[in-house]
Amino acid sequence: HDPELRRNYLSVPLFAGCAAPTNEGDFVPISTGAGAQLRNMNYAWMCPVSLEKSVNKSPNLIGSFCVAGDSTLFVNKYGQRTMNEKLPYNELAQEFFTWDAQKAEYPNLVMIQIWDERSHTHSADTE
Repeated sequence: HDPELRRNYLSVPLFAGCAAPTNEGDFVPISTGAGAQLRNMNYAWMCPVSLEKSVNKSPNLIGSFCVAGDSTLFVNKYGQRTMNEKLPYNELAQEFFTWDAQKAEYPNLVMIQIWDERSHTHSADTE
């Protein structure tokens, strides 16, 4: 939850993380101060999170490690379905960071999840 560490080490824009709010990357300066050489700091293991909870810094922000139900899909800001929603969560999360060089944007950075009533009823988190 340290915005400067995210900017310096991660290669994609992020709104927030779902780690404990007290997780601010303290081990990075501790380890480098002890002489450790860091590797692969530009790649994080990720999962989708709720945009509303992210920007509002909600204390009950959790990651979506499994897309609830079989009748759900994600669409980008152009209304296009862009992924296989049943991918493992880390691979699914990477789809949010697809770069469109022609438009110089991340068109999938904010996705809308659409589901049916059955998926809603059987989901653990129906907020």
